[in-house]
Amino acid sequence: VLSPRALICRVASNPSISGDYIACGNETGTFSCSLTGLDSGQTYYVRAFGQNSQGIVYGNQVSFNTLPATVSLTSPNGGEQLTAGSIYNITWTTTGTAGDIRIEYSADNGASWVGEADSEPDDGTYPWTVPAIASIQCLVRVSGTGGTPADTSDGVFTVSIPVISIPAGERAALIALYNATDGDNWKNNTGWKTPPLHSD
Repeated sequence: VLSPRALICRVASNPSISGDYIACGNETGTFSCSLTGLDSGQTYYVRAFGQNSQGIVYGNQVSFNTLPATVSLTSPNGGEQLTAGSIYNITWTTTGTAGDIRIEYSADNGASWVGEADSEPDDGTYPWTVPAIASIQCLVRVSGTGGTPADTSDGVFTVSIPVISIPAGERAALIALYNATDGDNWKNNTGWKTPPLHSD
């Protein structure tokens, strides 16, 4: 009688008893075991073995491939209207073992990318402080830290910078100051004659 009966699973061919193995009981006849914690997109080699006082007997080797990991960005995914400075939850889903997640954004429809987070836990959400980029061609990209798997917003979204509202009394006083001190000849008078301060 062979005891124990077990499976050996390795990423190298012809796995042997040296190292960890999965014990599958001591009964006679056929048996089965479950393999858990496998990496995505990997080839594994498996064979059974049994052991008694006469030594170790190995079964035939078989191999299989696990499915590659995937990541799917769910939001923002195109058409959103976001405001600079607000908090927006970037969300995604993954299959397999994608590992930690890298998050980037683009303000020019993917021509260039800005890193937002290099190594976030794969928990499906990230509270993003929307940057002051004022663009109608924004995208977000999420990926594994090595660059794959990856997914990008299906379409562009908009980020706008909120307009500051100046109370009427303060606005009038500032315009009066500008006019009384020859504001047109100031070294730096940017913004004094444009909204929201001035309507001219």
